[in-house]
Amino acid sequence: MVNRTITIYEHGRLQVGETYGMGENKVAFDDRHFDALVKYNERNDSRFFTVGHQRIKFGQYVGVIAVQDITIEVLPKTDGMEGELQWRVALINMLKVAHGLPLHEAGHAHLNLRNTSVLEHFLRLYTEEVQRLVHQGLVKRYRQRAGISTALKGRLDLPRHIRGSIVHKERFHVIHQVYDTDHALHSILKKALEVVEHVTRDTVTMGLVQDMQWAFEHVADRRITAQTFDRLRLDRKTTTFSDALQLAKLILLNYAPDVQSGREHILSLLFDMNKLFEVVVLKLLQRVARQRADLTITGQNSREFWNGQRIRPDIIIAEGEQIKCIIDTKWKLPKDDRPADADLKQMYVYNRQYGSAESVLLYPGAKPDNDRVDFDEDHTGRKDHGCSVRFIELFNGEGQIQLERTKALLATLIGPAIVVPSQGN
Repeated sequence: MVNRTITIYEHGRLQVGETYGMGENKVAFDDRHFDALVKYNERNDSRFFTVGHQRIKFGQYVGVIAVQDITIEVLPKTDGMEGELQWRVALINMLKVAHGLPLHEAGHAHLNLRNTSVLEHFLRLYTEEVQRLVHQGLVKRYRQRAGISTALKGRLDLPRHIRGSIVHKERFHVIHQVYDTDHALHSILKKALEVVEHVTRDTVTMGLVQDMQWAFEHVADRRITAQTFDRLRLDRKTTTFSDALQLAKLILLNYAPDVQSGREHILSLLFDMNKLFEVVVLKLLQRVARQRADLTITGQNSREFWNGQRIRPDIIIAEGEQIKCIIDTKWKLPKDDRPADADLKQMYVYNRQYGSAESVLLYPGAKPDNDRVDFDEDHTGRKDHGCSVRFIELFNGEGQIQLERTKALLATLIGPAIVVPSQGN
């Protein structure tokens, strides 16, 4: 199948009438695509991109949009790594960390990422995850069902029975329990598979979806919303559904309602790169700090600042009750390697309000860290807290997460864990 994907980088542009790609994979961006994207952006408070005269300009949002017969892929990019393939892999790995999916799945998503998109990767990943669940057997649950029976089974649905027995005295209106696979958990999986079948352009993924339709024949179509996922509670029998549900949530909650009416085909997985970088750094720091019971690493710890105004640092590292370091993540590199005045003032406020002696402005890349600069308290010469500029190279040359860089960052900020030798006899 011909690849119908347009790939650009964040802050890039699409112009109506222009052709993107090379060879047989050339894709034209035309008025149909432009109009559909404009309507979609307007329904989402115009936050995903800006619209000019027959032109779309992307900003900090990265990811993919499947619109009608094409897929638009917006990749992140900073200094230090080149190539669409590498950034495609890097974005996939960041999304997996942010959404709690395994970094490395044996046997999952066998796609050549050089010739496909981030979207197709996640659609295949989801399909293979559901296939695994179907093979191990869908979970049965008890539920109540109301109906008409010629025998008294369960308990009488008295109001309906009284009304119905006037004409048909031989029938009972009953409510009874059934034990089957028709419940909300499977309705979510079924609905997401329908979206995959509608959107995917990969023949293997399409075949996998069609081969699994028999498993959900008796599962009812239910309305799936964000509240549906909030109400779900996994137990011992359903804990293996966790990854599939995370992927289904990504797919279903980003599926444009217009697609269901058949007018437009839009599935959008777009993420604010600033927020994504922040969440990834937080979760990686939490991962490498698991062996350090003395540390607590939290994100978005809000505190009142002034007259109802609140401040909210990105990441706080605490040792016991004492806050050791505050981190503010910045995906955009500083101009001339110098932080903006507003950022420095913000870090000063964080230190003062949270009682931290150290704050860090953290950027992506492999540049050398700047020395810590002390904040001069009231021009008295007292210097009990300061700020430094640091960089973290999250990815290797192939776009894979380098967890050891996060370990090194934590050790630099807090110091290595102290190992107390055991006492011999």
